[in-house]
Amino acid sequence: MAKIRVRPATATDLAKIMGIIGAAKARLKRQGIPQWQAAYPARGDISADLAAGTGRVLLVGDQVAAYASLEDAPEPVYDQLSGGHWQDSGPYSTIHRVAMGATFQGQHLSLPFMRGLIAEAARAHPAVRVDTQTENLVMQHILTQLGFGRRGLVRWTFEVPVVECWAYELNLPAGGEARQ
Repeated sequence: MAKIRVRPATATDLAKIMGIIGAAKARLKRQGIPQWQAAYPARGDISADLAAGTGRVLLVGDQVAAYASLEDAPEPVYDQLSGGHWQDSGPYSTIHRVAMGATFQGQHLSLPFMRGLIAEAARAHPAVRVDTQTENLVMQHILTQLGFGRRGLVRWTFEVPVVECWAYELNLPAGGEARQ
């Protein structure tokens, strides 16, 4: 297999990223998952990630295989967590808009991609948070495999229909080993 690595996304990646997002939206629709079935994430959302320096891509060889946004700023919707609580109340990084390219599905690249994002996040904060739609069992399985603990529900009211997501947290103590 070709070398894989995570790097910051650039403006020259935008068209490829939008293709990945479009394929992910179609895949979620086929699976009956209501997440990302309106405009979000739109080109403007990804362009904003690139401008803020939060966009990350997974490269397989020289091909862009996946996209995510890795953010250091607090996520306001996480203040509205219901049915649970965060284990760590300190600063955290957030992973948003995770999508794998259609031609790379089934190649077991989600775990190395997420591990790369977590390793980068751990340099900034001792905790990482992410959420996924309550019906997205594949992403939930990936998060569990990575050691994330489910903390409760968040509601994204800007999406139509409103999307309920399980919120997950991974805490990394001084040694870098995850704890739930």
